[in-house]
Amino acid sequence: MKEVVVPRLKEFARLHGYDTVVIVLDNASYLSRLMPQFRRPKRVKKEIQQWLADHRIEFGARELVAELWQKVTDFLKNHVGDRYYMDDYLKTEEGIETVRLPPYHCDFNPIEKFWARRKGYVAKQNTTRKLPDLIKLWEESANIFKPEDFPKLFAHCIKLEDDYWDIDTKEDRIEAVGDEQADEDVAEEGGDLEPLDQDLDDDNDLACFRFNVFTVSRLITKFVPRP
Repeated sequence: MKEVVVPRLKEFARLHGYDTVVIVLDNASYLSRLMPQFRRPKRVKKEIQQWLADHRIEFGARELVAELWQKVTDFLKNHVGDRYYMDDYLKTEEGIETVRLPPYHCDFNPIEKFWARRKGYVAKQNTTRKLPDLIKLWEESANIFKPEDFPKLFAHCIKLEDDYWDIDTKEDRIEAVGDEQADEDVAEEGGDLEPLDQDLDDDNDLACFRFNVFTVSRLITKFVPRP
């Protein structure tokens, strides 16, 4: 990769006036091979203790397995960008940066739409089901994309990210309104919150319930595709 792909990426970036190449990585297994020092130990107390000692992480002799394991998890969470072999491999190259997509969010990767279009073309044209014809169709499928199509792939992913942020923001607002209403109810009644399955007799509770249902229904209508 360093001998062929990276030099070509750098040259392409220079031709377009950029000094840095950003490589976006998903969480495929071949890209997520852990470096030895970041591999989890077996869930055996002695092995966890040895792992923590090797990583110079303090622990108590009487700590339970669950407590020791939490220390392992916390350590690895703080080294997400450093613990993969591919990330470390590429960071040794000057002018190369890596960005990892969130797990299970391959839809944020522009290349996924590219592959989907090519595979769709092959599936539609594959009438003989013979390997030589299949290879030929795959080569032809590269021509269905034009240079001006690629910015659209990135624009699609950017819009998708904005939609996700919009959903998160609305959810935070819903939770905030619900929490404020619950606090007011507790303050007025001087007691604990009522169970969720209890009848909504209070006008304020009913208003809050209607607001949440209305807002969630709008989110579903806007962002969830119809079957």
